[in-house]
Amino acid sequence: MTRILMLAASMLTFAGVAQAAEPAQQSQDWKVRSTLSGDWGGLRSRLKAKGVTLSLGYASESALTLSGGKEGGGVGGYTQELNARAVLDMNKLAGIEGAVVNIAVEERTGRNLSTEGIGNLFMVQELYGAGMDFRISELTWAQGFAGDKFNVKAGLMHTGDDFGSSALNCNFQNFAFCPRSPALLYNSGFSGYPAPRWAARARLRPAKDWTVTAGVYEVNAYRVLENKGWNLAIDSNGVLLPVEIGWSKPDRGAGSLPGFYHVGGYYETAERSNVYSDALGRSYVLNGTSPALEDSRWGAWAMGEQMVWRKGPAALSVFANALAFDRSTARYSHFYSAGLMRTAPFASRPKDKAGLAVAYVRVNERLEDAQRERATLTGNWSGVQTSESSVEAFYAAQATGWLVVRPNLQFIHRPGATGVIPDAWVGGLTLRAAL
Repeated sequence: MTRILMLAASMLTFAGVAQAAEPAQQSQDWKVRSTLSGDWGGLRSRLKAKGVTLSLGYASESALTLSGGKEGGGVGGYTQELNARAVLDMNKLAGIEGAVVNIAVEERTGRNLSTEGIGNLFMVQELYGAGMDFRISELTWAQGFAGDKFNVKAGLMHTGDDFGSSALNCNFQNFAFCPRSPALLYNSGFSGYPAPRWAARARLRPAKDWTVTAGVYEVNAYRVLENKGWNLAIDSNGVLLPVEIGWSKPDRGAGSLPGFYHVGGYYETAERSNVYSDALGRSYVLNGTSPALEDSRWGAWAMGEQMVWRKGPAALSVFANALAFDRSTARYSHFYSAGLMRTAPFASRPKDKAGLAVAYVRVNERLEDAQRERATLTGNWSGVQTSESSVEAFYAAQATGWLVVRPNLQFIHRPGATGVIPDAWVGGLTLRAAL
């Protein structure tokens, strides 16, 4: 936490706008205000008026196996994240209209219950991973033109910020839902928070409610490793080229039912091993050869969210996602998820949420064939994978203006996709605080 606070202070110095604190304004009640530390005697508001918006955050995810999994239940895991962000309005700071700079850092630590107690494919704590250390998580310049009808962004950023993601999904703790399909990360050089890539993307709004987005991202696996979060050198072994077309129905308040629908895909030039064939197109397992090297791979997705009912603060929304991948190289060939979310489930709790979602992933059938052939030769069939499913239900209570407490219950069917590990029930708890 000390490093996060020190870096937040350095952001102020970098921006050149820190000034002596004026007499403290009367603060709101600590349970009502939007941040735990308040307005810092008015400093936060003054900085925002000058073009610098600062935010500090804490999040944790705890999980316990209630039954099943590879350890039979009773195993716990905890992971946490501290983050700091500065958003610089360059129009206010330097007179550059339409320009925004984002600078963010984060620190993660904890234990992965999926590895230690369950053995499933997609973590029951989505906060775990992507470098459990202190690192820079974003450094970007975004520039809008013609009233932001055309926008370009470049720097250290995440593919998942602009492609194949859903904010609605990130109310869930299981990595299968939040905020994008993990199959994108495991099947390609697609990157998610907090491990960025050097990249550039452009977004065009050709017509009302329509967007077309394209980008180029380095493929660089070492950025997710520990102690690599401040290595800013470009060391790519290929590029990822995503494209997405989206249509959104905006939220116009009472009576409107907002939603969005996106379709997209990527082409990647990094070299990867074929999951089944050797250079002659034969089974490399049966012939004792090496897998062929493929010079590209691809993936595609379709996703949507739609509010279907609304009455005052209460609303019901549904979402669904479907993804398919190149079977020559992919770890997973298909991924599907769907769910619903209810806001204001009780009249007395207008800011609470509740949700239910299910996800299904199919291990690449060609990879399964290779595993079956290996099992035939060795007699060990425990490693043959087919599919895994996850279900999660949550209730998110807005405990204060700055704190969300979100207990959840998860069920993992066929952990590890083998059918060998018993199905697992997992109890979880997410805490999110705006500091």
